[in-house]
Amino acid sequence: MNVNLRRILEEFRKPYARILLFLATIGLIVWIFNFRKSQAIKETNTTSSAPASASTSYYSFHYPNSEPFVPRKDRTDHRDKPVVSRVIQAATEQTVDPPPLIPQTIFAKKETDPQISEEFLPFGQLIKCQLANTIESTNLDTPIFGYVIEDVYGPGSNLIIPAGTEVHGEALKSSSRDRIGAQNKFVLVFIESGKELKIAASVLDHAPSRISSDKWAETDGSWGLRGYQIKVDKYAEVKAILGSALAAGATAFPEQISQMGPLGTVTSMSQGGWQSAFSEGIGAGADIYARRLLDAMNKELYYVRVDAGTYFYLYVRQTISLADARIGGSKE
Repeated sequence: MNVNLRRILEEFRKPYARILLFLATIGLIVWIFNFRKSQAIKETNTTSSAPASASTSYYSFHYPNSEPFVPRKDRTDHRDKPVVSRVIQAATEQTVDPPPLIPQTIFAKKETDPQISEEFLPFGQLIKCQLANTIESTNLDTPIFGYVIEDVYGPGSNLIIPAGTEVHGEALKSSSRDRIGAQNKFVLVFIESGKELKIAASVLDHAPSRISSDKWAETDGSWGLRGYQIKVDKYAEVKAILGSALAAGATAFPEQISQMGPLGTVTSMSQGGWQSAFSEGIGAGADIYARRLLDAMNKELYYVRVDAGTYFYLYVRQTISLADARIGGSKE
């Protein structure tokens, strides 16, 4: 027996015996695992096939005064309707205000209409004025200064421009015939209040008739301040004529000798001497003097003067509102 055990032990010490022992151990472990897994499956099958009343217990929650749920008959089934996004649904349900109407006007209207006071003067009024200073076309930087000579009333018998109001303007840089024009910008200065008002107006001639007070002369209402022409030199024309005659007559002083050529041509030449030199000098000087006189006559033969006290109209080219009159208004 001892011999057999010893042999068995010696056999187990060999390599193939160890491999067999290892395989046997792995097989035993696999068999034990499979056995336990089959037992667990049987237990789950037995628990699932058992009646509910015998194996499990249920809990219920009861609320006081609770009524059983009854489905509403007016509810509709929305399962067949398409799904709509909440964002799209909110956008469709939102009320959109209609766009504003397009103004049916040709010209664009300003945001703020000009404020016209109750004391105003309509467009196109004639204001009678009288010039307080003399104006000459030789220096048109002289200002136009005058006074209103008659009260000007607006709608509702409101006094708009009282007599004595100062009128200030500027003359044009050129004259025409016996007239001096003015620029279309004037300033009215109210004496009592000291307020100033800028207006756009034109200067027209005021020519009442000398025969009747309710009639006017032919030039009444014509353009510009009416004056009269003044010649620069009264004897300028006479001097120019004498200068030209002297220049022409000086050519006769040198002695001329005429000779007939073989072909019938005539040649002339002057003899030298003090007489020829004197006549040539007089002729050249007289010619220059005559030319200068003629140029001066063409450019500055006369100038225009408008005396102080001349009557004229201011033709107003805007609506005058006393609300626009203020102290220092000429600076705006």
